[in-house]
Amino acid sequence: MHPFVQGESYDREEVLRFLGSKQRQSGIVYGRDIHSYIAIFAGGRSGKTAGYEDGWGSDGTFRYCGQGSRGNQRLTGPNKVLAEHQGMILLFET
Repeated sequence: MHPFVQGESYDREEVLRFLGSKQRQSGIVYGRDIHSYIAIFAGGRSGKTAGYEDGWGSDGTFRYCGQGSRGNQRLTGPNKVLAEHQGMILLFET
């Protein structure tokens, strides 16, 4: 079980420690130690500057544009890991 509570604030370092990850800037974070969780960091200035806007739809689903800086995102690297993940996804919004 993860230690995070919905609605609470967490430092990125806390999430990285939990996952066993050193990915300091990635929007999609996964670790070597715990494979049942992936964390997504959404929001902030960089996505909006690049023309992407993650967020909640009126139907209650969360639209995440993926990791990348321009154009259509490819299903490679972290985006592929996220798409194929079978465990829990932890969403952190800024």
